[in-house]
Amino acid sequence: MNALSHELNDRFSAVPVSTTTKQLVYGDCGDGRVVFLPEAEAKERAQLVGLLGKKSMTWGVLRTVAPHLYSKYILPVLKSEWEDIEEDVRGLSKRSRITLDDVKQWYTRPHYGVHPPDDMCIDPSTDDPYRREPPFLTWPTTDMLFWMPEEVQELGTKSVGFDYEGLEFEEHAVRAVVARLRNLGYSCRRATRLVQSACGF
Repeated sequence: MNALSHELNDRFSAVPVSTTTKQLVYGDCGDGRVVFLPEAEAKERAQLVGLLGKKSMTWGVLRTVAPHLYSKYILPVLKSEWEDIEEDVRGLSKRSRITLDDVKQWYTRPHYGVHPPDDMCIDPSTDDPYRREPPFLTWPTTDMLFWMPEEVQELGTKSVGFDYEGLEFEEHAVRAVVARLRNLGYSCRRATRLVQSACGF
């Protein structure tokens, strides 16, 4: 289990299964896969995606206006990416026999650390993970691996890629998924527009 998986596991294990978390929405997330997520979370994600897409949005403004959303959805990803970066930096220091401080001075990113500077703009056109908009966020298909009941997960496919791990449902399986979730006490309603907004489409 990687660092991000640990972050997600901690996050979901700390959340009780309440009436709110059992109110689900679902829909095609924009690429043919059907995503299920708690309705309250879908609304939070859609709000955050909207903030990230605003012109000249800075990290400082985002953390000020939406600290809960930053901590819940973005920070786990930044922490995971930063652990990888620190490992590379320590390795370079050891291989090159130079101090960590010297490596940091040569570091190519505009800052060094988990949290981007307050005045840094979030630029959706760049490959820098500290500037771009989603996929900053934890991905709903990945999140389903942590909260979706096992007896429902077996109706989907667990997909693993180079930098991706998630649970995928095809449209033809939706009726069975919804029926099984309802038997487990979940409410489900199709809300494709909200789901796509939450997924950044």
